[in-house]
Amino acid sequence: MRCDNPGTLRWSPDGTQLAAGSSQGTVVCWPVGGKQAVWQVANVGQKIQGLCWSLDGALLVVATKDHRVLCWQAQDHTEYMLWEKLPSLLRMLSISRQGWITLASSEKRLLLGSPQDPAPTLTASGQLLAAWSPIRDELATLDEHDANALTIWSV
Repeated sequence: MRCDNPGTLRWSPDGTQLAAGSSQGTVVCWPVGGKQAVWQVANVGQKIQGLCWSLDGALLVVATKDHRVLCWQAQDHTEYMLWEKLPSLLRMLSISRQGWITLASSEKRLLLGSPQDPAPTLTASGQLLAAWSPIRDELATLDEHDANALTIWSV
């Protein structure tokens, strides 16, 4: 599998699986140190812009070049969520401890929603990057007007 898109390789939180997304749109998950088979997650047909795991390792979330976000349940390998026709190209994604999926977009804004929502329900403009803390209810963002301004939002 050819993975020439940065940010397409992620360990599961417990370190037992490694997920990769390719420029051709394939998502694969390899077990590490176990005897289970490789999980051929999906062939979504579009370049994988990014992927991440929920902190409990239960969900694998993938953002594609055609403005979609897909989510699978890791235990039974079933599709759990699909957001389509998002307004811009996704640059980065992160999941909070409570399960909020946060997308940093090429429009310099954040899109947020829970996996139960049919689409993102909140937006915040002016942010280039975003990452949730794995141990606190805090979101780190980078301001579009000042590359030296890192903001920590406490939720």
